[in-house]
Amino acid sequence: MICDAAALSLFFFPVPRLRGLAARLGSIYNRGGPRAFLRKPGKSASVDRLLSVMRADMAYFTTPSHLALAIDRFNYLFTVWDLSYRDDVEFPEVRIKHEFERREFLYGSALKKACGIFVDSQAGREKVVRRYGVDSERVHLMPFSPARATVLSEEAYVEHFVDLKTKYKIPRDL
Repeated sequence: MICDAAALSLFFFPVPRLRGLAARLGSIYNRGGPRAFLRKPGKSASVDRLLSVMRADMAYFTTPSHLALAIDRFNYLFTVWDLSYRDDVEFPEVRIKHEFERREFLYGSALKKACGIFVDSQAGREKVVRRYGVDSERVHLMPFSPARATVLSEEAYVEHFVDLKTKYKIPRDL
């Protein structure tokens, strides 16, 4: 399959239909790590089957997801939020429960197969290309920002403002 954006009809990947599948895949992943996850071909077929039923042309992962590793027959777009776990390895959250290894395995495997990769900055783009050997043409800059609809006008803010400290009688010095 060729990644041709003009020929795509995009579908939202419905979270409720994925909840059970994601839980099963997460259980396999947590018990045996990332490599055990890939040794379960039946689970990979489940993701492909769901995409087929949805008549999807491709999947778009708006968050870094191990489900990308379970896709065999479909192209997908992958999002990389940041790679700071490689820049700041001294932070404990990177070392807990092999988080560093999980992220390395995910990015090392998923990015090479992705039809397109979205990053938030030029620095992120350069890191993805350099660290994971991905063709620069597949890495696209898309600054992550809140939707315009989430920005409130001054009037709407004043109208809907709730002073929680007053409402729940919380001391002001907290």
